[in-house]
Amino acid sequence: MSKFNLRDAKNEDGKKVYELMTPILIKYGLKQIQKEDDAIDTDLDNLEENYFKRDGHFYVLTRDDNTEVIGSVGVYKISDTMCELRKMYLDENFRGLGLGKLLLESAISKAKDLGYKEMELETHTALKEATQLYLKYGFVKTDIGKNHQLCSRCDQCLTLRLD
Repeated sequence: MSKFNLRDAKNEDGKKVYELMTPILIKYGLKQIQKEDDAIDTDLDNLEENYFKRDGHFYVLTRDDNTEVIGSVGVYKISDTMCELRKMYLDENFRGLGLGKLLLESAISKAKDLGYKEMELETHTALKEATQLYLKYGFVKTDIGKNHQLCSRCDQCLTLRLD
């Protein structure tokens, strides 16, 4: 895996992650913004404030030159015991190389290091490959109750016990 570099994200990577996400969402028939007041991607505007300073983490996967972002994954604090897996995306040109597993395993490991006991994620059923990977790693589909509001482009929630 010497051609790739998994590193901590910097604020300037937020725009690159947004650019990575857009064609992936379009390919699966999903929209970046679902409604006018949608703020589901504003966390990318300031990765340091929204992740690192809130007991979370954000990784980007780049080629060796460290400029082209080809993958991303974030660990976002929900509570002292629960975090959310966010923004896990991988450029389709780099799939099948084990890089999705690298992103997911790195996020799970970081969540454990940060002391979280449970990880949740929201996704869409159209993202079949990602959902299969999550299930393979032990995530289970969660019944959405009245207290849980899915983000506007997701239709399911999955959780993973980390302890």
